[in-house]
Amino acid sequence: MIVIAHRANGFGFPENSVEAICACVDAGFIPEADVRSRDGQAVLSHDAPEADAPTCRELFAALKRLKLRRPARLLLHVKESDEMPYIPACDDGWIAPFTFARRDLPADFLQVESEDELCNDYDGVVAKDDAEWLNAEIVAGLHADGLAVLVAGRNVFRRNERRWAELYAMGVEGVLTNEPRALRRFIEETA
Repeated sequence: MIVIAHRANGFGFPENSVEAICACVDAGFIPEADVRSRDGQAVLSHDAPEADAPTCRELFAALKRLKLRRPARLLLHVKESDEMPYIPACDDGWIAPFTFARRDLPADFLQVESEDELCNDYDGVVAKDDAEWLNAEIVAGLHADGLAVLVAGRNVFRRNERRWAELYAMGVEGVLTNEPRALRRFIEETA
C-alpha cells in the first residue's frame, strides 16, 4: 500500500508548502498537495490562493534541487480543473505528477462520492474512507477493470490502525494520511 502524505503533513513545515513537500519527498513519501489557479498559473493552495502562494513551477524547481536518486512522485489535487492551466511537468522524468480528475497528466484519478459515479474513463478512483460502498468486493471489481483505488477521509487522515488494517486487507493501492510515518510503520509490521 502506498503512503501518501495529506497536504505533505507530518514533516514540521506548514501544509501545502514547498518546504513540506520537499521534506516529504526527501523522506521517501508521496506528498498530496492542493492546486488552484491564480492569475493563469497553477499554485499550491488549499483555499483561495493568496498572493504569496508558491507556483507549481517553483515547487518543481525546488524538487530538482534535491538531487534525488529516484523520481519524485506527487499527487496533485486540482481544485478548479475547468480553469486550471496545464501543470508543467518536469521534462527530464524526475517529477511524475499524477492528479485527481485531470485528463492531460500521466495518471488520472476521479474522486467519487457514490458507487454510481464509478467509471473506466480514469486510471483510478479516490474514495472517501467512510463510503458505504467501499468494500473488498468493489475494490476487487475496480482492480479487475484496471482501476487503482486511493482512499482519503477523516478516518484515515489521523492515526487509525483499525481502518488502515481494513483497507490493507481490501487491497487498496494507497491511503492519504496526516500520519505518513505511522502508516508506513504499520504497513511494515503488517506485511
